[in-house]
Amino acid sequence: MASDARVLWSGEFIAGLVAEAAWRDKEALRLPCNVVDLAALGRKPTAGEGIGEAELRSGVRTRDLVRARRVFCQLAIKGVG
Repeated sequence: MASDARVLWSGEFIAGLVAEAAWRDKEALRLPCNVVDLAALGRKPTAGEGIGEAELRSGVRTRDLVRARRVFCQLAIKGVG
């Protein structure tokens, strides 16, 4: 019987939780069939801001660059999974 001292439910319920967690881990690590072009993705948050790709990759921490990097990361996570 599956059990966990932190959860006071039946073994069947806990087995379901473990299976769901394993499925979520598997889905999070799965890459889509179409590969995301990160260079093209990097141009999206910087298109209207006047920020170049080299600036996006730099370690400079100005407000505009930090905002553009945040948008880039959000798009990359949505694109890759």
